[in-house]
Amino acid sequence: MRVTNAHIVLGCALIVALAALLTFVPAPVYLLWLVALLASELGPHLVIVSIVLLILAARGLRSRTHLRLNGAAALLAVFGLVAAAAQTATILGSSVARGENISLLDCLLFNRPSTAGIVKFKGKQYARRDSGALYLDIYQPSVTGPHPGVLVIHGGSWRGGHRSDFEQYDYWLAGLGYTVFDLDYRLVKSGVHFPSPEKDIELAVDWIAQHAGELGVDTRRLAFLGRSAGAQLAMVAAYKTALAGDGKARCVVALYGPTDLAWDYDNPILPDIIDSRDVLSAYLGGTPTQVPDLYSQASACALVSDATPPTILIHGGRDQIVSDRNVGRLVPHLQEHRVAFDYLHMPWANHGFDWHFSGLSSQISRKRIERFLKGRL
Repeated sequence: MRVTNAHIVLGCALIVALAALLTFVPAPVYLLWLVALLASELGPHLVIVSIVLLILAARGLRSRTHLRLNGAAALLAVFGLVAAAAQTATILGSSVARGENISLLDCLLFNRPSTAGIVKFKGKQYARRDSGALYLDIYQPSVTGPHPGVLVIHGGSWRGGHRSDFEQYDYWLAGLGYTVFDLDYRLVKSGVHFPSPEKDIELAVDWIAQHAGELGVDTRRLAFLGRSAGAQLAMVAAYKTALAGDGKARCVVALYGPTDLAWDYDNPILPDIIDSRDVLSAYLGGTPTQVPDLYSQASACALVSDATPPTILIHGGRDQIVSDRNVGRLVPHLQEHRVAFDYLHMPWANHGFDWHFSGLSSQISRKRIERFLKGRL
């Protein structure tokens, strides 16, 4: 069979329609979840591509060639257009309701933060373990300090990820006047389980304190920021030291992080595209029945006290990795102890929505984070 332009247009329309569909329907497998993650933050781009495909299909229909192929392509393109436009309109409408201005152009052009004047120190060793050295990257503002600091903890299900995975956000934070420390920690493998990663974070904080003068950072104004698994570590490290009367964090920024790990084990999201029980068992060294104390120690819900630092929780309603119900598990504990908190819930957003720095969801969350940090540091 000879491949014609009509076949190509139909194939592209099918891909766009599937991607648009996955912004509304849960992905059945991990690979399709990755497609959903991309599509959920590329709504404006899908609108444009759908329009182009619809025009090409319409031309084919007018020329009366490959009517079935072009007709099917047109229908798929219309579906992709409507679905992507609806997603984009929902986000824009939400931003208007919140009184926040976001830019479609920034999203379309993948605009990045300015790096002008920001100094990056890559690979500073902050500790050494039996498994090897641990490093962090430092992003310093251009103006003289001392500056408040932000300790960034990456995600990756505690078994993957790397410091500066979200480097554009580090530059953005440094551009706001914060000294940023983006660190590695020991990942889960044979013989390495919780609380090892948490202990690494404590060492990183101690290292920052020891070098505060030369780095121009005010350790009395230090925020912990984490994503996913990193959010769990950020909350636990901050809450635990506050509970012990030696609080290290002035505030916490937690993006789509688990807060009650035993509950997460018992209530996996279906379809369970990452085998979350296996992930949690590897991280904690067993099931909740086998190591209940570790599950408690690794859960922010069990560590809230009157001294818990203010926390902003950011989560998407379509998260297929960490349920947004985790926020509902934590909030009553924060309220009971009268801990200041903020909650940004984006019903359309998936786990890891901020992969696109200038995406519409990212723009909304960055405005909220900026406001939170400014008020707390």
